[in-house]
Amino acid sequence: MTAPSPCARLSDHELGAGVLRSALTWAETRHVERLVPGDRSVFRQRLLSLGGEAELPLAGPDGGFWSGVRISLGASFDRGSTPETGGRQAREAIDDWGARIGGSAQVGRRVRLHMGASRRVRFPSLRELYSGALGRFVPNPGLAPEALRALESGVTGTIDAFGAEVEAQAVLFLQSFSNAIVRTGLGDGRFRRENRRRVDAGGLELLADARWGGLSLGGDLTWQDVNVTDERSPGLSPRPEYQPAIAGGVHVEGPLPAGLRARAAAEMVGRQFCVDPDLGRDVALDPTTRLNLVVSREFDIGGPMGTLQTSLSLDNLADAAVFDQCGLPRPGRLLRLQFRLF
Repeated sequence: MTAPSPCARLSDHELGAGVLRSALTWAETRHVERLVPGDRSVFRQRLLSLGGEAELPLAGPDGGFWSGVRISLGASFDRGSTPETGGRQAREAIDDWGARIGGSAQVGRRVRLHMGASRRVRFPSLRELYSGALGRFVPNPGLAPEALRALESGVTGTIDAFGAEVEAQAVLFLQSFSNAIVRTGLGDGRFRRENRRRVDAGGLELLADARWGGLSLGGDLTWQDVNVTDERSPGLSPRPEYQPAIAGGVHVEGPLPAGLRARAAAEMVGRQFCVDPDLGRDVALDPTTRLNLVVSREFDIGGPMGTLQTSLSLDNLADAAVFDQCGLPRPGRLLRLQFRLF
């Protein structure tokens, strides 16, 4: 049994033409494990994150070119602890930090340039630290946090083309992911999670959306080159798991008769690889395309929540086999009816 207890506090303060934002997030996860009657183990993890960000203009409204330039600076402090470990090896509380610096510049009325650099961390979960699932995993309470360093730069703009207003964005990115938590075989049919890999990725993201009144057509495309290094064996370069070189999608949305609105979308994921736990080696997952269709309508019903939205959706229209993990496909063709009051 797992029971997360999240709590978050946010605040914004004006700094002249700028703004100061802060956030405090605290979460506790409690897991009770019962294997046989009378045998009970309790695990508990606490995560704390405190962060702040200041966004400021480089000059006032009469500062010429610099009046369209804004910078942002942010930092965070993160702490993780496991006060209850089910009688297994205790773990000292760990601290780490995150930071971000970014900037943007308005060029004319329709173009904006933006860039940023950041460092973020992720603490190992209770499952990664202490799970011995099905007797196939050996717990490792000494796991360190994963760290991500990222650099990105891009441009966003709008143009008039083909009788429509087109909004487009292009972003170049570089990422370095260290202390990655991976499964390693122990040679006896069991696995142990360890900090072993470094993942470096670079690529390009493209997004575009065109609107003709109530009709819209859009899409996105991501290309990336991902390289993995085993930090204990620098000469070994395993394939990256679940990191396709190409991914993207297209969608069209517009009105139908009788006040209905429809949206059709196609999601494409290129060839990718995963480590098969039974074979103990990389296996390829073929490229997949997932088609989704949604038809919705809103009704004015009055009262404090005066709008009722109904939607009928058909996910994975072609019943394609789409894998999130080795041997674990997403659901096949799925029909959903939803109601929403607001």
